[in-house]
Amino acid sequence: MNVGYKPEIILSGRTINDSMPIFIYNQINKLLKQKKINKTSLKILILGFTFKENCPDHRNTKVIEIFNQFSSNKNEVIVVDPKVNVEEVNREYGIKIYTEIPKNKYDILILAVPHNQFLKLNFNSFLNSKSIIYDVKGVLKFKTDGRL
Repeated sequence: MNVGYKPEIILSGRTINDSMPIFIYNQINKLLKQKKINKTSLKILILGFTFKENCPDHRNTKVIEIFNQFSSNKNEVIVVDPKVNVEEVNREYGIKIYTEIPKNKYDILILAVPHNQFLKLNFNSFLNSKSIIYDVKGVLKFKTDGRL
């Protein structure tokens, strides 16, 4: 029911939330330039796909938009989320979700959803010597290259 009231504060919040994936993408691109990391053929690890930490619900997730931004540049983008139903995500979004981190070295690690088991990881064991760690929720206790 429309009573002529426009909830501008709520709409502004929605606009900001909707713009976060592109903001994160742009921030990481700035970090790549600062660290002089070649932007071609990057190996990118995204930890978490669900809407929030420690739950399997992926409705309204913005992680798919971060994935799409990076994969559109022909990068190898791996998404790991042990909480989500991988078959359901594959059907809905057409992407493969891993439940465990594939053994590899990555140029970019994005902690998108801080599930408890991710917070216990030694991130450096997954990274190249010249790499970026981006903490979307700002929960990591150590210094990262970028965070919100």
